[in-house]
Amino acid sequence: MKVLPKRGKAGIALLIAVLLALFTPPRALASSAIDGGRLGSLTIQLSGDDVGVGASLSGVEFTIYQVASLSSSGKYTLTNDFLGCGLELDKLSTAFEASVVSKNLVAYVSAKKISGTSDVTGLTGAIKFNNLSPGYYLVVQTNRSQNSEIHRICDPFLVSVPFKSSENSGWIYDITANSKSIVVNGAVILHKISSSGASLPGAVFQLDKKIYYTDSASVPPGVKTGSDAGGSFYWSTVVTKLTTNGYGQLVVTNLAYGQYRFIETSAPAGYRYDSTPHNFSITASGSVQLVDGKYVTASGTVQTITVVNSSGGGGGGGGGGSGHHSPVSSETTESSPVSSDPSSSSTPVAAVTSSPSESAGKPPRDGFDFPKTGGSICYAVCTYGGAILMLCGVTVFGFTRKKE
Repeated sequence: MKVLPKRGKAGIALLIAVLLALFTPPRALASSAIDGGRLGSLTIQLSGDDVGVGASLSGVEFTIYQVASLSSSGKYTLTNDFLGCGLELDKLSTAFEASVVSKNLVAYVSAKKISGTSDVTGLTGAIKFNNLSPGYYLVVQTNRSQNSEIHRICDPFLVSVPFKSSENSGWIYDITANSKSIVVNGAVILHKISSSGASLPGAVFQLDKKIYYTDSASVPPGVKTGSDAGGSFYWSTVVTKLTTNGYGQLVVTNLAYGQYRFIETSAPAGYRYDSTPHNFSITASGSVQLVDGKYVTASGTVQTITVVNSSGGGGGGGGGGSGHHSPVSSETTESSPVSSDPSSSSTPVAAVTSSPSESAGKPPRDGFDFPKTGGSICYAVCTYGGAILMLCGVTVFGFTRKKE
């Protein structure tokens, strides 16, 4: 029987050691034990980016449901409320799968009328749920209050409390989830024309937004207040000096959901100033684009307001001007959707695209983004490191055989 030289045996031994290392879970990277008696917390932080002009991050309600409990050994068990949902948490491997499962669980919650724990966001858009026992939680935005003009903040998602650190340094019991928001904003086109239908450039308007309040101390001094079916409100000026272009149009985009009004502050030369408010609501998303110099709907639903002015008077007046106030007919309609790529829309003249007051003082995004499943540093180290070791083993083995 042929006996391999020592170098050949060493090469074979190295190759076997590499293969064993690849298929044996590394004990050094094993999860640390979970403290079953320790409670955790979940903070949901809404982002102030791109929420639209006049939007508020406060008053948004979220509800959480404990889908599964977590044992000290790291095993998830469905709670009694979710025993019949058919969920297998151990088989969730991608963010897409987690997203699909979350939406199915929302339907299950609705069908079974399962109760959860609810709260609303504060002024900074944050909300914190304390004293959470270890387990998996379903997070759902459950309503949009009067003060929350954002149509949809985020899709439902699943999160584990505690959460396993990606650096494998243990379990994190106090978690911050920066919501992946889908913000829906609208747009409006105002068209100023004469009684004969001619477009009127040079008319100046301001845009106001209706703000509902519950605490009178939050009302700015000097503003007029009122009330309607929605509660107590006041009008807040969003933007001033919006001037109609050569086609008699002005456009405001990136408007948060809510109720608005245009008020004329200066009439075109030769036409009477009119202070009649022109009210409209933003209740659907939409964008605009320029076609042959005119603003038209690019996608979704865009509010269109036509304002007719009578001729006469000195023109250019504001705040009462010459005192000649003629009746102004105002027509508000919803334009039909136009099939177009929203990204192709131009930046409108006099369009509002951001609100500095909303972005100032935002809290830093120092938490985790959810859902985030599939893949890990441990996996990368084992895969690439193992491949390198295998290559070294094969090289050594081949070298020793060549020497023979």
